[in-house]
Amino acid sequence: MTTLDRFIRYCRIKKVRPYVHPQDRILDIGTNDGHLFRCLEFFEGTGIDPDLRAVGKIPKVHLIKGFFPENLPEDEKFDVIVVMAVIEHIPPIKQAFFALQCFNSLHTGGSLIVTVPSPFADYILHCLCFLHLIHGMNLNEHYRFDQRKTRKLFCDVGFTLFLHKRFQFGLNNLFVFKKQISISALGK
Repeated sequence: MTTLDRFIRYCRIKKVRPYVHPQDRILDIGTNDGHLFRCLEFFEGTGIDPDLRAVGKIPKVHLIKGFFPENLPEDEKFDVIVVMAVIEHIPPIKQAFFALQCFNSLHTGGSLIVTVPSPFADYILHCLCFLHLIHGMNLNEHYRFDQRKTRKLFCDVGFTLFLHKRFQFGLNNLFVFKKQISISALGK
């Protein structure tokens, strides 16, 4: 990972940070090396990544080398799910299932925090890779996901969009979704 890769990751984490709280139990999908948990400190949770990098132990954090949701313990629920720069790596045919599994893995009232680059960012990232300024972290696996589809993808499975912001000169997007209490659940 280059200095520029680390800077881009830092920018994403900085955008995510205001939407998590110390009492939240977090699932970090695509955790890489668990860096999110080291930056947040005092948080508890699970990080999962098929390419999990070897790291030292992080207190109160369980790191899993594997895929979400297949390798996550069944019926495990979280207060916050963080998905930074992952959606564009999921084949389009699997994206709706991924969104539904995020919904099912959250407690009611929980938050889903997603960062997704704009498709134009891929062109810039490829140039930076060519110049060896970034490693690109699996850039070859991008499916050119259009960030404008993010809202529909997650709202179709039951999430409510709470926030959408662009950052990094519009090349990256932050989405915060909520799993609301359903009206039918209130009537029971």
